Amino acid sequence: MTITIQSSLLIGSFLYLYAFVITLFLLRKYSEIKSSLLFFGFFFLLNAIGQMGIFYRDDLPVFISVIVANTFLVLAPLCLLHSFTILFKIKPKIKFSSAIILVFIALFVYFTYFVPNVQLRIIVYGLIVSIIFIYLIYSGIQNHIEEKLTDSLFFLIIVSYLIIHIFRSVFATLNFVPSNFLEYNQDAINILLMAIVGSSLLFGILVFYNTIYKRKLSTREEFIKTIVKNIPTPAFLHKSNNDIISVSQTLLDFTGYKEEQLTTIDEWVDLAYGDRKGTIVGIIEKLYKNKTETIHNVVQVRKSDMTERTWSFHSKYIGNLENGDEMALSVALDITDIKEKEQKLQEIVITDYLTKLYNRRHFETCIQDSNVESNLPYGIIMADINGLKLINDAFGHKEGDLLLEEASKVFKSVFKNKADVFRIGGDEFAFTVKNTSSKEIEALLNEVVKQASKVYINSIQLSIAFGYTIKYKTTEDIYLTINDAEDKMYREKIMNIPSMRSSALDGIMNTLYEKDIYSSNHSLNVSKYAERFGQVLKLNRDQITELKTAGILHDIGKIIIPTEIIQKDGKLNESEMNIIQSHPEIGYRILYSTSEMRSVSNIVLHHHEKWDGTGYPLKIKGEKIPRSSRIISIVDAFDAMTSDRLYKSKFSIKEAIKELEHCAGTQFDKKLVASFVKNIDKIVLKDDLI
Repeated sequence: MTITIQSSLLIGSFLYLYAFVITLFLLRKYSEIKSSLLFFGFFFLLNAIGQMGIFYRDDLPVFISVIVANTFLVLAPLCLLHSFTILFKIKPKIKFSSAIILVFIALFVYFTYFVPNVQLRIIVYGLIVSIIFIYLIYSGIQNHIEEKLTDSLFFLIIVSYLIIHIFRSVFATLNFVPSNFLEYNQDAINILLMAIVGSSLLFGILVFYNTIYKRKLSTREEFIKTIVKNIPTPAFLHKSNNDIISVSQTLLDFTGYKEEQLTTIDEWVDLAYGDRKGTIVGIIEKLYKNKTETIHNVVQVRKSDMTERTWSFHSKYIGNLENGDEMALSVALDITDIKEKEQKLQEIVITDYLTKLYNRRHFETCIQDSNVESNLPYGIIMADINGLKLINDAFGHKEGDLLLEEASKVFKSVFKNKADVFRIGGDEFAFTVKNTSSKEIEALLNEVVKQASKVYINSIQLSIAFGYTIKYKTTEDIYLTINDAEDKMYREKIMNIPSMRSSALDGIMNTLYEKDIYSSNHSLNVSKYAERFGQVLKLNRDQITELKTAGILHDIGKIIIPTEIIQKDGKLNESEMNIIQSHPEIGYRILYSTSEMRSVSNIVLHHHEKWDGTGYPLKIKGEKIPRSSRIISIVDAFDAMTSDRLYKSKFSIKEAIKELEHCAGTQFDKKLVASFVKNIDKIVLKDDLI
């Protein structure tokens, strides 16, 4: 059997056409290199068309079967070159391709129409195609050595294809056909070999593209791993088969775990979540089921040192790997500090700043628990600190705050784990007790009273009034329960007020006597002289009682004056004098807080006013000064002059009378001074000055 050129052309056309069809199917698989693969397909198609045109040369015009057909055969390797430039992002070889086509067409037209010569046309075609393939190999080596083009099957096939073209051109030039060449037509064999080798480029390009594609995928996967590794927050990339692909360095730094400890999700949840791992595994499984959903969750993550941090995780399915494995990314933010601040802020919102008990706002929320059947019977206890205003006025708000804090300590001690405690007002407290009884509440309150009896603030005992009511049915209005408890508390408070205030005043005076060694005798003397002076002036019984009481309490306002000023043995400076002169107003406020002492408080307020209006604190004068205050002013000055002090020696009675008379009409009421002097023997007895 003899292989003819015709049979070689026909077989070659079908080989190239077959390769083209296969290329069309490959376009779907290698979509990322679609443009490059498309031009590679044109290489096969143009070769098939060109050889088919030559095959039908007897039936077609010379221009088509020679010029056009062979131009297609030259365009085919140019398409291969263009495919190569697209794949490797090399600048397109437009000028080179245009020059090649123009030179080829010109030579083929010349050797077809002007100097017809088949042998020269074969040589021209072989040389032109060889130049294209040499240029293709050169460009690949120059621009993409790193792709190892020279080691690929693709390269070997191209070189083989080039060698066949060169041999064909050489044989055509020498017109050499061996007589014993298996009796085959030499050029027909060349054409057939070119078709076989050319179509085999399909396999070379497949291997080459696949190598490049895998390398790109590998590079992409490494790139993704690098990105995850360098994410500045805790993060990890994981697969649906439980493997962890990459872990951020930040996660490792935060947790103290090593990367080799975190190769699977199971290892991570065992280390970071312990007994809570079931919940986390469920969340991850949900992630791969609901691929369009981003899952957010806040979890406690355990570090390698066994401490825990609060992380806010955000996880999303992000696609498939080349092998089909599903992949998701989980990124976390450490919100421990934020949560702690939120918790502190929440505590601030519901906590009383002074006592650290719950506040009224939280009380309004908690009482809704009374509508839950399982909490019944539900007890409401209301409490009020007796005498807080008195202590604030006597000792200052700092001491009043101390009283509230001490009361709160008692409440916390007694009601711990038994009731919620709230400060709902200045001196008002509330307690909610679930599943309680009157017997239990009575026992709790008795314990409070017992502990409170041991608490003293500046000699004043902690005193608390209570009232409670129990809600038994969810249909009962909790606010009516609260009102009933308040009413009971106020009734108890009213009953306790007299004894409490009396005790408080005694405590204040005792504290004053401890600060000023002269205060006790001075107060008793002023009270005694005022009582006798009132009797001399024939005042009624109530007025004399007020004078006697005012005499005892006239300096009660000095309770807030620092000891170093009270006991100073030298002259007071202006600042110290201003502090001393504030004591009538302080005394007034202390006494005015007690209803039965309000008339006395007015006497105390004005006992340092002067007849001429130069006194203090209000600088009123004459008859505008209450008479009882004018009386206290005289006896107060008399006792001060006739008693020993650190800063002076005492006056005799005559010296004191002389000073009173000297100041009559300016500091003192002239008529009252005259009456006092006239009745001095009735007011001041001999035993009083011993």
